Amino acid sequence: MHDILIVDDEQISIDALKHGINWAECGIENIYSANNATEAFEIVNKTKIDIVICDIEMPGMNGLELMEALKKQYPNMQFVFLTGYAEFEYAQRAIQLGSCDYLVKPVDYEELKNAVTQLINKVADNEINDFFKANYNKYYDMWVEHLPAMREQFWQNAVSGRISPNHSNIKSLADRCSIPFDSEDEFVLIVIGMVEAEISDDIYVDDVVSYGLRNIATEMFFEEFDGVVIQDYEDNNVVIIYKDEHFDYEKLKNRCDDFIKACVGALNCRMRCYMSEVIKAQLIYKTYKQLISMDDENIEFDDHLLLQSRAEQTQKDVVRPPDFLEWTYLLEFGRKEELLSEIDQYINSFDGKAFPEEASEMLSASISIMVHQVIYKKGYSIVQIYGQKKLPKLPPLAHSAHAVKAWCENVITVFCDYLQSNMSADAESIKIVKQYINDNLDKEFSRADLAKLVYLNESYLSRLFKKDTGMSLSQYILLQRIELAKKLLLETEDKISSISQKVGYPSFSYFAKIFKKATGKTPQEYRG
Repeated sequence: MHDILIVDDEQISIDALKHGINWAECGIENIYSANNATEAFEIVNKTKIDIVICDIEMPGMNGLELMEALKKQYPNMQFVFLTGYAEFEYAQRAIQLGSCDYLVKPVDYEELKNAVTQLINKVADNEINDFFKANYNKYYDMWVEHLPAMREQFWQNAVSGRISPNHSNIKSLADRCSIPFDSEDEFVLIVIGMVEAEISDDIYVDDVVSYGLRNIATEMFFEEFDGVVIQDYEDNNVVIIYKDEHFDYEKLKNRCDDFIKACVGALNCRMRCYMSEVIKAQLIYKTYKQLISMDDENIEFDDHLLLQSRAEQTQKDVVRPPDFLEWTYLLEFGRKEELLSEIDQYINSFDGKAFPEEASEMLSASISIMVHQVIYKKGYSIVQIYGQKKLPKLPPLAHSAHAVKAWCENVITVFCDYLQSNMSADAESIKIVKQYINDNLDKEFSRADLAKLVYLNESYLSRLFKKDTGMSLSQYILLQRIELAKKLLLETEDKISSISQKVGYPSFSYFAKIFKKATGKTPQEYRG
């Protein structure tokens, strides 16, 4: 069955055509109508229209102009033109534009039926041709179709370090994906960090929001910048901007600010962007890791653009600062051996020489800030861990590699040992949150309510919960509600409306919709 659209500025003509012909005999299922080109566009953009019956003479855009515009978007759409004038030039132009027929008002209904029947056959032929083209040209089409995915995978591998960071290897793989690449090419990375969207009953809400972020990024960044937006193997969204002769770093910063505002307003989520300096391809993986570390560490700045520290691009004669963000991440999760190994590598980079005073002060200050920051996030106190109100101080004039290393090992070991002995605290927090959710499935509560329950920052709780369970708070809450509903449906004779209330859905119709989306069945069907 097919759908047609009748376009005429005279409603009486539309009504006559609608009711003067038995359209079902022609294989027509739905008949739509419009009084002008604007209304026609609205209908066509919402509905698959196969045939348009159109008056040529209309105010504004006439029928032929409408056909030209629609054919650009829908080349298989067929047209029949109607007019009160029989000038040959109209018919000639209609034929040139691909119209099947041209009828003069008042329309003979049998002629119109015959014309529509021919057009339906033409539509069917086009569909068959499209089918054969799609199947017999599938190998070429498959390559073209998968090219965007291949390019995305190239960049996914680049940012994840799966491509060896040397020019010849990167260029070889880029060539396979038809990505223009030169040794002098430069890029800017933008990591899009998203705090979990507001708690929702939609099991796919985080995926939908993440998809929305990428769509908005594509629309906003690539109007004036060249590049690509991808989702990496850890589900982080990354924008890669190619630097060209028109590139403007300040303009890109402003566009990032606009992007954040647009996403917060449109998607109702908290987010931030981390933007690198201009870098060569060989530094993509290292830079990506630094930006991800910034996001892992950030618990204060939502809805902001944060720039990669320029301090990393220091001169050789300037003391290199520790990798503060990565170290803090290791400390937060009690990964003592990895952290001490990183500190060893940093200290050994001075080749066993006496530590410059600047390096000694920088390292001790970094360790102190790291410890205080993690203590604050986890709700501990210095006295609990070290038995005193302040961290043990680096001994005066302790500038040898051995003395600095010993001090770091002491501070880190004491902290991580305490953390290990209290590692159950985070697990206990997750346990409390889960229990609260399970005990209150009939009530409404927010992520903020859950965070207050265990005295944690909302962002930290979201990350901790997902790390522990593999799902977001929203997904967990929905699954628990659905599981309880399934149990009540099978094990009790409670009314479905009553079960809806017990699992936190006052609206029965909304409960039915959510239940079917999650299980594929209505509550009635599930109960059997």
